[in-house]
Amino acid sequence: MRMNTKPQIHPLVEAAQKFGSEAALARALGVSRGALNQWKKKGREVPAEHAPEIEKLTGVPCESLCPSVRWAVVRRSELKEAEHA
Repeated sequence: MRMNTKPQIHPLVEAAQKFGSEAALARALGVSRGALNQWKKKGREVPAEHAPEIEKLTGVPCESLCPSVRWAVVRRSELKEAEHA
């Protein structure tokens, strides 16, 4: 039986494809295409401050874009703040 060995697409590439292009996504975020390219490099990730906006624009989850952040904790605290507003 042959397993599917399709290469894993970088979550930022997926986000750019969903948004239309890397250039368009960079403009929407107010950053350069060079910044996006830096974020795609091995060992790097999307800065935490940009991940929620990318998720909102493309549906690619913060957890994929910036895995070093405990997004479940962030999301819970945002819900609590919204409940008390």
